[in-house]
Order: sequence, then C-alpha cells, then structure tokens
Amino acid sequence: MASTLEPVRPDGAVVSIGRPLANTRVYVLDEQRQLVPIGVAGELYIAGAGLARGYWQRAELTAERFPPDPFAGGRMYKTGDLVRWRHDGRLDYLGRLDDQVKLRGFRIELGEVQAMLAAHPAVRAVAVALRRDTLVAFCVWREGLAITSDAMRAFLAAHLPAHMIPARFVAVEKLPLLPNGKVDRRGLEALDDGARTSVTAFAGPQDETERRLTGVWQELLATAPIGIHDNFFELGGHSLLAARVTVRIEHTFGKRLPVATIFEAPTIAQLANHLRGEAAVVWPPRIIPLKPAGSRPPFWAIGGGASFLPVAHEMGPDQPVFGLLLEDDDVRKFTPPYRIGEIAAEIVRLVRKQQPCGPYFLGGHSLQGLYALEAARQLMAEGEQIRLLAIFDTYLPASWRQQFQTRVRIREYVGGLWQLIIARRLVQAWRQSLQGAKALLSHIRSGTLNSKYGFLNVARKQDAPPGIGYILALAAEEYEPEPYPGRIVFFQSAMQAFGVKVGTRLGWAELAEKGLELRTIPGDHRSILDASNAAALAAVLAEYLPEEAKAQTA
Repeated sequence: MASTLEPVRPDGAVVSIGRPLANTRVYVLDEQRQLVPIGVAGELYIAGAGLARGYWQRAELTAERFPPDPFAGGRMYKTGDLVRWRHDGRLDYLGRLDDQVKLRGFRIELGEVQAMLAAHPAVRAVAVALRRDTLVAFCVWREGLAITSDAMRAFLAAHLPAHMIPARFVAVEKLPLLPNGKVDRRGLEALDDGARTSVTAFAGPQDETERRLTGVWQELLATAPIGIHDNFFELGGHSLLAARVTVRIEHTFGKRLPVATIFEAPTIAQLANHLRGEAAVVWPPRIIPLKPAGSRPPFWAIGGGASFLPVAHEMGPDQPVFGLLLEDDDVRKFTPPYRIGEIAAEIVRLVRKQQPCGPYFLGGHSLQGLYALEAARQLMAEGEQIRLLAIFDTYLPASWRQQFQTRVRIREYVGGLWQLIIARRLVQAWRQSLQGAKALLSHIRSGTLNSKYGFLNVARKQDAPPGIGYILALAAEEYEPEPYPGRIVFFQSAMQAFGVKVGTRLGWAELAEKGLELRTIPGDHRSILDASNAAALAAVLAEYLPEEAKAQTA
C-alpha cells in the first residue's frame, strides 16, 4: 500500500516520493531515532492508520521493523529507505540504507552521494561504489556535457564533506542493471577493470625509473593500469599510504624522499623527476620545513618557526615536522571584529594544500594553541581524522575560564610564588607577587579571571597599525571555543603545574569530548621549547605516532 504520493518526472533529477497520504505520518530519523532537519538525510519511518500489525508469525522481525512510535504513541515501520525533507514538504528518495559503506572510519550513505551527483546538469545517471578502499563514481554523462574529475569534485565540495567525495570518476556509456531495474554491483566491478578515470590520455612508463615506480603504485593502490600522469590521491591514496610509498621507494631505489614529496609530486612522472635529481623541492610560502625528511605523516607546529626547531631536530629520523607561520597580508584581509574561525580556515587551507588528506598531527604553543584547536575542529568537521591535537601550555580565553572559582586562582598564585622561591628566582617572585596581587584583587572585585600572561591585553595597548600579532591576539580574546569532538593532549610546563592539573583547571577537560590527557614537561611557559628541554618534549611527542607509521618504518 502506498504511503506517499508524487507524479513521476523522468528527468534524471533526484527522485521525489512526494508527501504523506491522509491519515499517514512519516518521520525522517537519524541512527538514534531523532528527527533530522530539512535537507539532512535520514531513514524513513511510517506510522498512521494504515500501518500493518507486523510480520505473520515472525515476532523477532516484527520487533525489529515495527519499533514504538516515540512521537504519537503506537508503532511505526522502519523502511530502510534513505530520504530527506525538501523545504516544500516533499520527500527526496536517496536510496537504500543497505548501500551504507564504511571508509577509513566514516559511514557513508552511497545513496546520498549518488543523489548529489545526479543533481549536476551534466550527469544523466550515476552509481557510486566502494572499490579497494576507494569511493568510485560511475557516471553516464549527458551528450556533449562530460566534465573533468576536478570540476566534479569542486561541485561536490560545496555540498558534501571531504570523506564523501569520490576519489575517482569513471565515465561509462550506461549502468549495468538487474532485471528488477536496480544497479548490478558486480557489473560495476567489471566496468571498473581497465576503465580510465581522467580526461588525460593514458601514458605508460617511459623508462626504468617510471616502470619501477608504476609497479610500486599498482601494488600499494591495488589498481591497474596506472598511467604516469594519474594523480596518486585521485586513485585512492592518502597520507598513510603515501608514507608506505616512500618506504618502498627507499627499498627499491635506495633513496629516501620526504613524505611531503608525494603531495608536491603526486604523479609518477613528477615523482620520477625527483628520483632522477631533476626536480628540487620548493616549499610554498608560510610552510617552514623544520625537518622535511621522513616517511611518516608530518607533525604541524601551528605558528611554529624557529621556536619549534630544537624540538623538531630531536624527533625521530623518520618524522617530518613542518611549521606554519601566517604573515601580515594573510590576516589583514579580514576586517574587525576578528574571528579565530576565519583565520584558522586560512591555516587549514595552507595545511591541506601541502597535505590534502589526513590523518593529521598538529599542535600549538601558548596563543597558537587556540589556533591549533580551531584548525583541528574545522578539519574534523570536513570529515578528516585528527590523530593528535597537542596543546602546549595554552590558556583558554578569559570568557571561558570565568566559571572557575577564586580559590583556584589563589592556589595558582601562592603555588607559583613558592615554586619561584624554591628555584631562587627571587626577583621574578617579587615581580609576580605584585602583578598577581593586582590580578587577584581585580578578579575578586569583578568576579572574572584575567589572562595570566597578558598577551591579550597587550594587543589593546598597541597604537601601531594592526599587524599579525595584534590581530591574532584580538581574535583569541573574543574566542568562544565549541566542544572539540576528539581527544586533546595537554602539555603543561613543570614550572606552571605546581603539583595540580593545569589543563583540567583551565577548562580544557570540559572542552575535550573524548577526554583530556595531561603530560608534564620540563621548563616554564616560555622555555618548554628551548634546546635544554627539547629532547624531553620530543620523546613524549613520539609516543603519539600512529602504530601504522611505526610498522611501516620498521
């Protein structure tokens, strides 16, 4: 029996199944059976007067497919169909949940990807499949309207997260169908064998270097044939696989290339030039190659230039480290009020230009820790994986810390003075006692906490035209961080710890949804990155390298 009604329009667009019939209720729910907003995909549930009682003599199946209706009482039917509401109250049919796949930890609804592709005017028909850990789109183009893979990715990027965008687009004359009209998945595999995915003409290897490289790619990517102009990442490559490529290159050619080279030279032809010594690595502006050599995914020191160099030199021989320093022109294009979100988006753009896909390892010291936090949050929102977010002795903005009680501030003040006295830093203790007493009095009077180091307040006093330090500080002052959907590793300096958990005290524990890990390292706030403490910090950082990378370099 029909539950919704809509005239059929065979125009190749997303199929609408219309609106509910009279006396019929329909819900679009997520995995927790909560209502989803308009435009968001979810599973279709049906309830109302015409609902069946269940399956004949199949109590278990009935209990599974006819759960209680939490909105109006009674029961509802779990259809297994993927749909979404339109703004006009009609339903778009996106496919079956049976088509759900999991790729690198993300659940992907193939029907949702197909529906977005079908909305493109150049696409007459499309099917999406998971092939060898790669999302592949099989497209039937409208006559005279075939477009490039890059143009299709740009179209999808405006509507879908990065992990839902196919790595390859295969042009086919027609989709293989079963007798019931559904797409024949086995037939798609046959179409994929030997199919070309790019408008670039296929070119085979021209010399022994390119032939050996092609063999490495075909084995690790589990696909063939591969042309010398095919892009590694369009074929399904990612950061961890790029690390494996550099290890195989070292075994095959006896020459070690930085893993970043794969991102700079993602085709066999370009990579072969590096192996022949015909190409020199030219690092883009803002990217500081603190330690570019190594086959593991790089660690990004946000805001880290020369200050992070001692730590980078102490990290393992196979661990690349890059700093990222914005310049005045990068932030002056923004207008007041300055927002960390906008500036962090520029950081994410620069990181992704050098490392297009995750997993990512990043961190920041002091003020830059806030930008590392926001950059990591934006990368996760784009569907990327953050393996390590390292925060080095960073205080959250005062607005976030207002919730903490005065006695914590007093304990910090007294503990800090005692630590300085023990270390015989009496002049600094005397200065801090005066500054701390003034800050405590201000807090007691106003009920708010001030910035410990005062870098936010200094920005207000500068009379010079806004430079990068001024803008970064003002943006941080107004920052109201959203909960971070991952784990945070907080590196607290021993001088600031005073025997208490600094990261927890400052509010980081409330911010990290998957937990806060505290690590105490030698030095004070300013010296934790110095050469005298670099080896200790590097040793702790090394513990957070992925097991996959360790195995690849064994």
